[in-house]
Amino acid sequence: LEVEEACKSIEGFKGVKGRALAEKTERGIFVNCSNRGVNVTAMLSAIDEAQSLKGVKADGIVAVFSGSERATCEIIDTPRLGEELKKRDIDLIILSGALGRRLAELGIQGEFVENLSKNEVERLSARFNNPLILFFSNEA
Repeated sequence: LEVEEACKSIEGFKGVKGRALAEKTERGIFVNCSNRGVNVTAMLSAIDEAQSLKGVKADGIVAVFSGSERATCEIIDTPRLGEELKKRDIDLIILSGALGRRLAELGIQGEFVENLSKNEVERLSARFNNPLILFFSNEA
């Protein structure tokens, strides 16, 4: 499918309304869900919305978790996030920072990247032709 068509499909993206910026990349869509107040509910909602597009508008779901366990208003409930992630079909999880390290300790299988960059995320996502990449960080 054309990238433009895939981008149109997320115009009504509800998972993190008002907090996500979607942009076309060379081979997919990058949704930046980074903000200082990101929380578990918003992350899971965005993942669930993305999963509804898999196979129709995207051939892979990539979720990136970076930053700290503390958001502006609350501490991220990493045990809950870890348990919920285990229930979801995510093709690739990329972990970085204190949040990523803690999720790895909780048994989340993923690629750990010490110095995370958008280019590194795109490199790790290259196994997909048209990935939908969700980038979560509370260090916006």
